[in-house]
Amino acid sequence: MPSRLKLLEPAADTNLRFFLDNYPAGGSFILVPTYVKENGEPDLMMDLAILKHDLSIRRVADIGKSDLEIIGVQLLEQMEARDGSPP
Repeated sequence: MPSRLKLLEPAADTNLRFFLDNYPAGGSFILVPTYVKENGEPDLMMDLAILKHDLSIRRVADIGKSDLEIIGVQLLEQMEARDGSPP
């Protein structure tokens, strides 16, 4: 199963909290690739948008060794070992 992992460390969790609070009302969300133009404005590539209905949110402690999400846990552990501090 292909997967992609992108670690983001925002200064605040405002956008994440808003998304998680509002997702149940609509029951779906759209993933849209975006890039920032030279003038600083985002350019949404809506022709590549993907409609998603399922969302799985799990605590790291609940991820088992045979779960796909273990890839992310292992990456975080490698970063912590390399940098000496948690990401």
